[in-house]
Amino acid sequence: MPRKHPRYILEQDTMFRCDDGSRRDRLLEERRRTGVSPDECWSLDYSLACFMVPRLEVFIRGARSFPCRMGSLGKWKAALRKMLYAFRKMRSQDVPWKEGQDARFDEGLRLFREYMLSLWW
Repeated sequence: MPRKHPRYILEQDTMFRCDDGSRRDRLLEERRRTGVSPDECWSLDYSLACFMVPRLEVFIRGARSFPCRMGSLGKWKAALRKMLYAFRKMRSQDVPWKEGQDARFDEGLRLFREYMLSLWW
């Protein structure tokens, strides 16, 4: 399992800290009931990036086909690497807060939105 970013650990520690442990118990009960702990939604962008980075890395290595609109496997892998770049930035908490500050980041997210339904083998 990947190591969690220090900011994420600090946020979780702050969320769970309480006098009688009741908040922690409520979060654990919610996870048991729904399968999702509310603490995972505290920084959902970070949680999703942690999920996506290793999967995109494996997907890129194993890609043998591409969407018709891409035209070639090389172009598809280049687009996947741009998506990976964006998710790595999100995971590192080095996210540009305004559109246009990092064109490569913006392009990676745009490509993810456009090709999300093509991410299958």
